[in-house]
Amino acid sequence: KIRKDILINKREQNFSFDIASKPEFVDLDPDKILVGQVIDNKKAADYLYQYKNVPTYYNRIEAIKFATKNKSNESQLILLAGLEDQQDDLRTLSIKGIELNNDAVKSLLNVAKNDKNTTARAAAIIKLASTGDASYKELMQESTKNQSYNVIAAGIVGLTKFSADEADKALSTLDQDTKDHVTVLIKKFNNQK
Repeated sequence: KIRKDILINKREQNFSFDIASKPEFVDLDPDKILVGQVIDNKKAADYLYQYKNVPTYYNRIEAIKFATKNKSNESQLILLAGLEDQQDDLRTLSIKGIELNNDAVKSLLNVAKNDKNTTARAAAIIKLASTGDASYKELMQESTKNQSYNVIAAGIVGLTKFSADEADKALSTLDQDTKDHVTVLIKKFNNQK
């Protein structure tokens, strides 16, 4: 690990350094104190390295944000790793951006069933429902009986994909207070698609 201090005193500047070999990663602003726009010309492989080896929240979220817009294999690996991130908002962002393949579905099922954060669970439930695969219908039905408004709403939104009548029935069985909260969330989830 090499750290260099530089002085930025012009509107545009280029820097070069003599080093023994090509660096694996360059972080122009490791302390995140620069005011201004930093343009990195990183590729997906650089962001994958960044996500796995530079543990700061900022570096992880930047890698995930890049990966949600880039459909390369490396980007999907970032999002797959992001499904297990310690931060629930990064897990949720990864869920929304990941393409569904066997590895992703396995991880999404785990999040949908076991994540302690109900926002991440709800996002995983909705993502799984978007496949239209009837094997997830039971997960949707179970979700409508959860204690979390987010999970209940996601279950109802997901159940709508399989049977609007069952979704309406699940909503009608809720007490009025729960129904009031869940209805707002259902609208929110439907508008996010």
